[in-house]
Amino acid sequence: MWDASQTTFYSVIIFLFAETLLELYLTMRQIRVYKQTKAVPKELKHVMNDDTFEKARVYGLDKAYYGIFKMILCDIVILQLELCYGFMACVWARSVEYSGSIGLDTKSEIQVGCLFALLLNVISMVKDMPFKIYSTFVLEEKHGFNKQTAGFFVKDQIKAFLLSQLLTIPIAAIFIYIVQIGGQLFFLWLWAFVAVVSLVLITIYPLCIAPLFDKFRPLEDGDLKQNIHALANSVKFPLGQLFVVEGSKRSAHSNAYFTGLFGVKRIVLFDTLLVNKGLPEDDPSLTEGDKDDLNTKLTRSPKSLDMLKIWEVHSSNCNWTILDFLSMIGCIPHGITPTQPCFNALTD
Repeated sequence: MWDASQTTFYSVIIFLFAETLLELYLTMRQIRVYKQTKAVPKELKHVMNDDTFEKARVYGLDKAYYGIFKMILCDIVILQLELCYGFMACVWARSVEYSGSIGLDTKSEIQVGCLFALLLNVISMVKDMPFKIYSTFVLEEKHGFNKQTAGFFVKDQIKAFLLSQLLTIPIAAIFIYIVQIGGQLFFLWLWAFVAVVSLVLITIYPLCIAPLFDKFRPLEDGDLKQNIHALANSVKFPLGQLFVVEGSKRSAHSNAYFTGLFGVKRIVLFDTLLVNKGLPEDDPSLTEGDKDDLNTKLTRSPKSLDMLKIWEVHSSNCNWTILDFLSMIGCIPHGITPTQPCFNALTD
């Protein structure tokens, strides 16, 4: 009969495997749609020609096949091997060992836990880097979307990694502290903490984080700005600011997105969205046809951005974060079991 830690361990494996199978099934269904649908649907004939549709279809197929390969390799083969051979426990043991070497207190769960989080982040970056390189310089390049140089890519990855550590390591420390003092209901305190952190990050992302990676400029007054405000008012979307981001340095994809909560809600347009219309970068005006096409992109989201849906998504993300954390803790004992009381308490 399995004990509690074994039950947790095998439950995590079964759950992750089932989740991956579901994602594979959905991707295969999408591939079937890509293969069967070779003509522009009648609903799209007024916004897309045959050549554009065929390019999008082939691009979707390539991305789907790449996604299946990555899913099988990372989420089935590598992840299951890591779980079965006690990868987390090994990393924790190395964290304890390295903590003593660099002058940290090996008996401090928080100090060792922060180093543990750093090592996991480094390993994750190394594992994910070949896929990022292939996706950017092979897949996206093949379809004419990649605009990044090797130097820009490297600088971007270094910046993203350093920023990630500045954010995740303090959060990991607070996570462990909450487990230490939270008692039997620690998971509720963890959920509340994740909820607060998520809201803070959503709020500060457009103001402090996004500008570190891309240049933003306010959209100039003109017909385009008036048209977008009219669209926002028509769906009762509380639009505060309109910006253009220099996405053309990264990709030729054209897009627009919504971000922010409370008083910092904004719409951001990729500059490729304007350039692809054949207009100068700083020209805020579009033809009537162009404005209709842009409205099509923008109306995908604001109607669903009511507070109920925002909180539903936010709550779901918080739940998944807590589940990932508890799953990791449940898997640590399978292999080299840490001696720290905080983690032992979770698996007793």
